[in-house]
Amino acid sequence: MGTQASEQIAELQGKLAEAVNKAKESEKAVITLQDELARSEANLRRQSDEIDVLRRDNTDLREQVEKLSEPWAKIAEKSDAPAANIRGRVTAVQGDAMSVNIGSAQGVHAGMVLVIHRKDQLVGYLRIEEVDVDQSAGVIEKKQVAPKRGDTVFVKE
Repeated sequence: MGTQASEQIAELQGKLAEAVNKAKESEKAVITLQDELARSEANLRRQSDEIDVLRRDNTDLREQVEKLSEPWAKIAEKSDAPAANIRGRVTAVQGDAMSVNIGSAQGVHAGMVLVIHRKDQLVGYLRIEEVDVDQSAGVIEKKQVAPKRGDTVFVKE
């Protein structure tokens, strides 16, 4: 029984050593996971702080946009002037596309049709497609003669 008991003790000691090693490995894994968790929590706090800063910046920018939009809204109100007073000049011609030196500040809006005129001659019509504050662009329609830079445009009555 002495040999058998010694073998059992040796086997149990081996299993105990194995269990101790597994426990140490598990403890190392737990420590590694705790470190990763701490880093993740720190990153989450940092990102949360960054989100808060971005939200404040976004709010500030929205307020600035509103303040900057106020003068443009006043210009838009003034642009409700009678369309008959809208006059300008051709600034560029490229194929059937044309730009003029009048825009929303003068009452021009997308879809508007302007007469293109040179001295006493009808050149054609310009259907406005894009409008900026002080310039517009569109497509030439019903062309009678080739439009040129400097031609007059006005609202078709």
